[in-house]
Amino acid sequence: MSFRAFFVILFTSSTLLLSSAFADSCGSALDLVQKSSIQNYQPFLQICETASSQEVILTRKMRSGSHDLAFIVDPSSLKTQLIEQQCLQSCRNTSVEELSSQTRYGQMLEESSKAPFLTENDGLNQSTINKGVLLTVDMCPSRKNMDTDFFSAIESKAQSQKVSFAVAITDRWISQFPDSFQKLKNMQKNKNIELSWINHSATHPYKKGLKFSENFLFSKNVDMEQEVFTTEIRLLENQQLPSVFFRFPGLVSDRHWMLKLREWGLVTLGSNAWLAKGEKHGSGSVILIHGNGNERRGVQEILRLFEQRPLIWDSLESLESFWN
Repeated sequence: MSFRAFFVILFTSSTLLLSSAFADSCGSALDLVQKSSIQNYQPFLQICETASSQEVILTRKMRSGSHDLAFIVDPSSLKTQLIEQQCLQSCRNTSVEELSSQTRYGQMLEESSKAPFLTENDGLNQSTINKGVLLTVDMCPSRKNMDTDFFSAIESKAQSQKVSFAVAITDRWISQFPDSFQKLKNMQKNKNIELSWINHSATHPYKKGLKFSENFLFSKNVDMEQEVFTTEIRLLENQQLPSVFFRFPGLVSDRHWMLKLREWGLVTLGSNAWLAKGEKHGSGSVILIHGNGNERRGVQEILRLFEQRPLIWDSLESLESFWN
C-alpha cells in the first residue's frame, strides 16, 4: 500500500473565504433550479475569477430554465457552490497538474488518483493529522428503508454538540425512498448538523457471485457518465450541493476510472474502518457504515460507540491530511 499525503485548509478558515467570494449579488443560484429542469450538463476544468475577484475552479456548466449556471469549487476550502455563469468574469482551461502545483484542491485530485491503482479501497481513506473521525454513511439501493435508529441518534447527539457526517448517496435510493431523502434534507435545518453529500453513483450495480472485473461499475452496459452525473443533477434539482468526493460502489475501481474521475474534478474516497467488516477505527479514520437497512452490524457498532465515549467529528472539508 502506498502512502499518500496532501494538505487541505481547515474548515474554520473556509467560512471567511466563502463569505468574501460570494458576498456580492452573485450568491447561490440553487433557488433558480427547478426539479427535472437541468439540461446541457457538461464537465469542465477551468480556473475562473468571480465578480468579487476571487479565484474558483469551474467543474460543471448547465442550464435550468432560462438560467445558465456554473458549479464551482473553492480551491482552498473545497466548498462547492452553484452560481450564474454571468458571475464569472474570466475563465481559462487548466489541468490537474497545474492545479496541484497551485491549489490544495489540485493536490487532492492528484494524490487521490496515483499509482498503483488498487482494485479495492483505492483513493483517500485516513487522515494522518486529525484527531477526530469522518463518519460516512452509504445509501446504496435497497429493499429496506433507512436505519431510523441511527439517524435519530445523530439528531439526539446534535441537541448538545456539533455533528458532522457525510452521506454517500445514490440516485436509485433517492427514487426508492423520496420521503426518507426528504428527512435527510430536513436534518440540515438543525444548525448543529453538518451533512455533506458524496456521489456514490446513480444505480450502484451489483450481482452476487460475479468477480470484481465484471461487477459494480464494471458490469455490462454501464454508462459511467450517467452513473456520475445523474446523481449530481438529482442533488442539484433538490437544492443540495454535491461535494467534490466520489465513492466507488463496493470500493471497487480501476486505473481508467480513477483517472476519468480526476479529469471530472472528483476525488475518490475510500475507508479504513468499514465497521460491518470488523475494521477498527482510530484517530483520523474514515468510518463507513450503511444506513440503508442492509448492514445492521455496522449501525449497531456506531451506536455502541456513541454510547461509549464522545466522538470528535470531522467534516469532509475540515480534514487536514490524508494518506492511503
